[in-house]
Amino acid sequence: MEAFSFKLSAVFENPQAASVVFEALHPEIGGRHEKRSSTILSRHGETLVLSVSALDKKALRASINSYLKLFDLSLLALEVI
Repeated sequence: MEAFSFKLSAVFENPQAASVVFEALHPEIGGRHEKRSSTILSRHGETLVLSVSALDKKALRASINSYLKLFDLSLLALEVI
């Protein structure tokens, strides 16, 4: 499916923070909304890696925007905790 792709690596202060964000994003991966794109999320200690591939630019942009919003909300929640 890879015509266009995007990869984000984020390094957190500790593995627990990375785990919180991973658990927040993970339920959204591979949902029914991903018809023209596919996403892989992985965690390696303090590092999260989000890889998105899509058939076209619009699908890639839509997926990236969705995951970045969720990522941002997760970071805001970490600040409150």
